[in-house]
Amino acid sequence: MHRSIWPFRSRRWDLFDLLLEWGGDLKSVDVYTVLDTYNVELYERFRAAGYDLTERHEMASILGHGTRNRPLLGFVKRHRSEEPKIQQELNIALGYHVRAGNERGINLCLWAGADPHAPAPNPALGISEDADPEDGEERFIGWSAIEEAASHGHLPILRRLGPDPARDDFDSLYQWTRSESIVAFLATMRRPRDLTRILASQFWWLGDRFPSAGYRSTRTIEAVLGCGVRWEETDPGRLTGIRRSLLNVANDHLKTIAIRLGRPEICAPETYHELLRTPGMQERLRALGLVKKPVTEREKRQVERERRAEEAARLMREFDRGALYDQVWSRAVQEVAKGYGISGVRLGKVCRALNIPVPPRGYWARVRSGAAVRKPALPSPGWASSHPPASPVPVVASDQVDLPRCRHWPACAARVAVSVATLGYRFSSRQSAS
Repeated sequence: MHRSIWPFRSRRWDLFDLLLEWGGDLKSVDVYTVLDTYNVELYERFRAAGYDLTERHEMASILGHGTRNRPLLGFVKRHRSEEPKIQQELNIALGYHVRAGNERGINLCLWAGADPHAPAPNPALGISEDADPEDGEERFIGWSAIEEAASHGHLPILRRLGPDPARDDFDSLYQWTRSESIVAFLATMRRPRDLTRILASQFWWLGDRFPSAGYRSTRTIEAVLGCGVRWEETDPGRLTGIRRSLLNVANDHLKTIAIRLGRPEICAPETYHELLRTPGMQERLRALGLVKKPVTEREKRQVERERRAEEAARLMREFDRGALYDQVWSRAVQEVAKGYGISGVRLGKVCRALNIPVPPRGYWARVRSGAAVRKPALPSPGWASSHPPASPVPVVASDQVDLPRCRHWPACAARVAVSVATLGYRFSSRQSAS
């Protein structure tokens, strides 16, 4: 044991005085040994001699990891206003007690004059206080005791410390808290302002980047969104960062957040659509059943064909195709429609759906004038329900046309019949000539 330390360990202050008379150097004694003596007079002697009792934050460590050294608390209370370093040591000690949830230590530090609103370094993190900040960034000192209480979820301690909207950054408290009860408490004093900044941090932590930090649910985020402040953000760059964080969260969390943000009173529709517009986000939302898959043109046509087929099947149960065909070619469509109790327009739609040809415009005038008119045969109802003809055309019976039979046979027969009518030929006469 060094000869200058032995009097402190044995509490022989007379020997300490004798060593000083013999030319002993006070700096040969470490700070912890001095502060651990519980001797206020000794503290004063070392301070008067220019000895730095705050070196290596030993003072903060002793005050922040115990509550028995009351003489040191009294010494700190007397000199904290004179020496900013002593005030900082007291603030650091308060941070230790807040992180540990030690309410007795917190009360002692507050009695000694600790400032819960002032940022204080955390020596345990190993952040150098002399490090120069990067260009455009503020120098980071540390977190205040109030910020520590909010981030660790200590609501009773936060109440004891007393957040002040005039001195504390409430958005920072919302940003780092993990408790919905703390969000509710803060909202009674001041509601969130920069929701983008708050949600960016909350979503980032929700991405399970640090499993050792414990499970984090969406309850805190839901509490922030429920504070009555509508989220509106127009900066695509800030939304890109939030979107990247959301892509890293679990599916159940993403579903809860997306549903909550989908409410216009909580999130502006423009912000919501910009946040979820990317293909990667849309794919995640489709997998969760929150977004429908885009319908292609081919699928639209297929749906339309199925709709027409269903409509035709329904009308086949209500109308007799053969009887309706004979009726519309024996008298005017308007007269036939009256018999069914529907309009002529409706009857025309029924005929198109059932692939029943109707007389063209001017047909009955030509009949009354004695002109030759042509009545087309009733085509098959299957193929034309999805391809209704634009106008009635002459149809040649299938037994008069010698064509290979295939699945497109009805359509082929109709095209051939149109060509034959245009040229003025008939297949029957062509066969008889041969």
